[in-house]
Amino acid sequence: MKDVPNKFIRYNQPGTRFFEGLPVGNGRLGGLLFGGVTEETIQLDESTCLSGEASLENVQPGAVELIPKIREALFQHDFEEAHRLAEGIKGLKKNYGTNLPFGKLTLRFDHPANAENYRRELCLNNGIARVEYTVGNTKFEREFFASNPAQVLVLKVSSSEANTLGFTICLDAGDKPFEVQTDEGNDLILSGNAFESIHSDGKTGVAIHARLRVVLAGGELVTSEKSLEIRQANSAVIYVALGTTFGGNDPKPDCQAQLDAAVAKGFETLRQEHEADFRGLFDRVSLQLGDESSLEGPTDERLKRVQAGEYDPAFSALMFQYGRYLLISSSRQDSPLPAHLQGAWNDNEACRMGWTCDLHLDINTEMNYWPADVTNLAECNPPLAKWIETILVPSGRHTAKNLYGLGGWVAHTVSNAWGFSAPGWDVRWGIDPFCGVWIASHLWETYRFSLGQAFLAEKVYPVIKEAAEFVVGFLVEHPSGGYLVPGPSYSPENSFSYDGGVYQLDMGVTYAVVETRNLLQTCLEAATILGLDEDLRAAWQETLAKLPPFKIGKHGQLQEWFEDFAEPDTTHRHISHTLALYPYGQIDPATSPSLAEAAHTTLMRRLYAPNGYEEMGWARSVVMVGSARLWEAEDALRQVQAIEKRLTEENLMTFDPPGAGATLNILELDGNTGLTAGIAEMLVQSHRDNTIHLLPALPRAWKDGRVSGLCARGGFEVDLEWENGELLKGRILSKLGQNCQVQYRNRVISLPTKAGKAYSFDGNLALA
Repeated sequence: MKDVPNKFIRYNQPGTRFFEGLPVGNGRLGGLLFGGVTEETIQLDESTCLSGEASLENVQPGAVELIPKIREALFQHDFEEAHRLAEGIKGLKKNYGTNLPFGKLTLRFDHPANAENYRRELCLNNGIARVEYTVGNTKFEREFFASNPAQVLVLKVSSSEANTLGFTICLDAGDKPFEVQTDEGNDLILSGNAFESIHSDGKTGVAIHARLRVVLAGGELVTSEKSLEIRQANSAVIYVALGTTFGGNDPKPDCQAQLDAAVAKGFETLRQEHEADFRGLFDRVSLQLGDESSLEGPTDERLKRVQAGEYDPAFSALMFQYGRYLLISSSRQDSPLPAHLQGAWNDNEACRMGWTCDLHLDINTEMNYWPADVTNLAECNPPLAKWIETILVPSGRHTAKNLYGLGGWVAHTVSNAWGFSAPGWDVRWGIDPFCGVWIASHLWETYRFSLGQAFLAEKVYPVIKEAAEFVVGFLVEHPSGGYLVPGPSYSPENSFSYDGGVYQLDMGVTYAVVETRNLLQTCLEAATILGLDEDLRAAWQETLAKLPPFKIGKHGQLQEWFEDFAEPDTTHRHISHTLALYPYGQIDPATSPSLAEAAHTTLMRRLYAPNGYEEMGWARSVVMVGSARLWEAEDALRQVQAIEKRLTEENLMTFDPPGAGATLNILELDGNTGLTAGIAEMLVQSHRDNTIHLLPALPRAWKDGRVSGLCARGGFEVDLEWENGELLKGRILSKLGQNCQVQYRNRVISLPTKAGKAYSFDGNLALA
């Protein structure tokens, strides 16, 4: 394992609100430690704590008959009529549901409140949160982590003086129906239901179960009906197991078994196993940007200086690693579900508004996983791949048949744990039949990094081949020019103006064409590698040749719609046609400079619109990765700075500000993970022609730095060091023995490799 310096976020006071808590997670369980002196509140989250239920009855009766009528209206520019007809194909929400906060664990201490020498910190390398302070001559400490090997939350509370630790423990499930009791073994047990009435009927949802056990060193444990009291102890270890009935599971025996096993191992063994497990992922990548001494003080003070306009590259390196930390905490190989909108946590806001805390498929879930492969976290991918294959695709077959009369599978703007695949329940944002294609594209990207042939044959190709069956059937000939165009669809959540009206649906929107092109090109390449489906390959080639080309609009921008419609909202957060830049690489400054310039114009028009760009962390990340792919280093850095200055909360979680239905700051994991992916893309790119491009978008502010462990497609790991903005040296480890090209600025070398061998070079790419 590499010697990676520890990264911390630190505070000199307790947290009092969600965005001040220290997050821990194991891919299923999440917790937030606030560190109160006389009362510690720990938020508990669990990825399957879900209201709602599975449903395949989300397509309106008769919807399939409306599709050709909508197309006809769109071709005739009767957008008003198309919108009216589309009301008949929007999805039925029914008991869609949402992830909900599981509950909270409260510890009420009996020592005085006059604490001194207070310190609260989270080590990103090992996923352990700590609190320490003194009261009089006694030092009190807490350690908190979420163990993936043991599948429990673990909290140790200790005192430096014998027999001075006393507190009461309570569990509750917030505003959900629940009961708490103790059993004969002095365990504290919570049972309840994940019910709510905004996204479901208030009576559908999983049953939830929590079991808590305390192991004391010294002192006495006293049990009451609904709480536990610790008296005159030296230390106490609290083990918490959470579960639900999602998927037909019975959480009661599982929680009991998890606690039994955890207690049998004991705290020190659990801590060692947890740290080895977490570091085994986190420590693969190290990033240093400039002097890191500024990070030694309190993180909230450092953030205030950043938000006041003091740019600190070391803070950006910390944010890069924090995105990796949050992804590790939210998605592991054994996670039952992919990371949802808020990762392993729930701020109790997104689930109480129109969004829901679910799996948004029109960029958010994709962006959650953008950093997985490039930042050496491939083990975070399996929950997404499993959910697509086993849950989304079967549901999507039903929707493809019943809504469109087609084979294959389809998914739209939003989905949930049960694979909701119908359109969303509002025409203005819900009718995007390319979101299944979009989320499935991540499987192909994962293959490009690992080159796992079994993964390609068994997990990737069947999914994308079946998606292509739907998409090819969904294409129709456009009366203008004879191109094959997809539709009806939209450019995610955006609108266009026509003849005094504002509309969303059209035929042949650029985003849908980009998705179609990427899918068919991917299918072609995969089938060729596997030696399968020659007839289909020929058909896909023929279809690709009939897709409309990119167009440059009257402002010099990459055209978003089939026609160069006016933009009623030039500040809009979604810029989905620039997926052609990232991740798909259909537009590249090396191969299509005119289109690259048009894409740059599109990004700049959004950023510098008269009313300003619509501020969201993920939206800034879209501009960041696009700018990186265009080698526009300073543009990319400005997005890093914008996220840090205006869209980062005190615990460094990014947020969406009030707007788009939100009245408060809302946690979105994708703002953090998108920033991480963007910084990685500024340092190493590998999407084009087996080329590993070094420092393609290095901004002037990152004058000196080093990075190790980033991954490149083809099975490579890359280490780089630079000084005064110039590459000093590098090292590429070839895991699979593939050949590649290495590029730095205008110099390119060919690099034949052998599996398991590392290749070092200087700033001129001369091999050592």
